[in-house]
Amino acid sequence: MGLDDLTFVVLDLELTGLDPEVDRIVEVGIVRGRRGGPVERWSTLVQPGVPMTADAATITGLTDAALVGAPTWSAVAEEVAARLEGAVIVGHRGELDHVFLGRALPGRVAAPSFDTWAMARGLLSLRSHALSAVCNALGVAQAGKHRALQDAEATWGVFWAMVELLDPEGTLDLAGLKEAVARGEPGSAWRDALWRSLEEAHAARETVWIDYLGLSESGRVAQSRREVALWALDRPKFGGWCYLRGAERMFRLDRVRGVSAGGRAVTLPAGRA
Repeated sequence: MGLDDLTFVVLDLELTGLDPEVDRIVEVGIVRGRRGGPVERWSTLVQPGVPMTADAATITGLTDAALVGAPTWSAVAEEVAARLEGAVIVGHRGELDHVFLGRALPGRVAAPSFDTWAMARGLLSLRSHALSAVCNALGVAQAGKHRALQDAEATWGVFWAMVELLDPEGTLDLAGLKEAVARGEPGSAWRDALWRSLEEAHAARETVWIDYLGLSESGRVAQSRREVALWALDRPKFGGWCYLRGAERMFRLDRVRGVSAGGRAVTLPAGRA
């Protein structure tokens, strides 16, 4: 089953604080849909029954007074569960949200299948992988920050932008996408294979073609294919003459998506339909 046949849900929560033992959910944001298909957006405030911590109130702008009259968790729990049912769940650093939701809906919620923070770390290798930084790198509009639906919408945008980078031909299934994400993790066997390919080309004095995710001056991700005559390798960086730029350049292994030289190629998997 291809990605186009699956339903995906981005979930984001706002909380009274960070301690699952005492803090509670105060807002739920959900974006649900399919690749390229219609998207449903839903959110609700929740009366937590405990006060907002000062930090949480400052970050979210939600106060105890703003939550007066909001429905209790018991009033919205079934709606939340229904909107998550049967979908592949995505979040941005969603581990804590999953802990809170697991306590609120025990035994009914699967862990996120994709963490866009981890995806961005492996694919984009930015200085920061905060949601706003990833949005900027991928050109995804962000209406605001630290409100559940706004963050869920931004996460939806960056997730599909990264899927397009990983699966431009639209050939991956769910397992193939997970494999592509895992290959991008720092220290993965695939990254080791990329480096060995560079070492072999350097030893043979071959030029290499690299598929590279660079950053523009504005911080936007731009993918290009470059021919490079290697002159120095010092993992995780390597340098050489870049024929595309007509100048010496330094490159980072964590931004390389494929290497080919002398008839050998190490690339991301083509996927399974």
